Amino acid sequence: GGGPGDESAWGNPLDSSHVTGATAGVTSISWLPAAGGSSGSASCSASKGCAPADTAACCRFLLEAGSKGEQCQEIVVDAPFRIANACPCNIYCTLGQAKVKRIGDESSSCSATALLRVLDGAGGVWEVPPEASADIYPLRPDKENQVSWDIGEGQRRKVNCKSGADRLLVRRRGNQITWTFQKVEALDAEMPPFRLSPQEERCIFDLHVDGLMFSIALQEQHSRVQTSWSTPLPALVPPLAATTAGVRPKWD
Repeated sequence: GGGPGDESAWGNPLDSSHVTGATAGVTSISWLPAAGGSSGSASCSASKGCAPADTAACCRFLLEAGSKGEQCQEIVVDAPFRIANACPCNIYCTLGQAKVKRIGDESSSCSATALLRVLDGAGGVWEVPPEASADIYPLRPDKENQVSWDIGEGQRRKVNCKSGADRLLVRRRGNQITWTFQKVEALDAEMPPFRLSPQEERCIFDLHVDGLMFSIALQEQHSRVQTSWSTPLPALVPPLAATTAGVRPKWD
């Protein structure tokens, strides 16, 4: 989870990786040091992850106008979201977009007004209202390589799963159901893998949250051999988290 910015003040959560001075006369943007940190500066279209400390929960900016900085405004920007290690051991984590391969489609029909319920095989039940869709992942077909579903009438039905599929897109149009089976392949990492100690929290400033996934690995305590990366899973980012935001300061 994570804390988006002050919506009452800005209307949108802010992310320090893309802060743009949109007012004429802004000559520089500087990020201010946290305790023990160092300051820096950037142009008015700064696009780097401007937190000097990777674990900082927020980033403080100083906007200056005029050749001698006669007018200044300080802006505090919260991280769009944070990732924390709740395990009792070190974990290695990578974040990015997954490469998805479409395998094939199946179709079924049901009442256009009924609530569709799909079992993912891992203990989850996904509800798909009329004229809606659902992206089900990870998908675990049964031993007959089928996926179970029903519309609440007490009769469970099944649809054949395409071989190798571990992700399912369900779309409803009228009384038609389209099942699109997919395979999640390698994770295309958007930042270098990093280690999290037990209970450690890391703030993420500069990743696009749409479709973001994560994968973890462990390390054997004595040999230091690292396991293979886990199956990528969706990162549950707060709905209001933003990756870009404009800044329009009002000067006195």
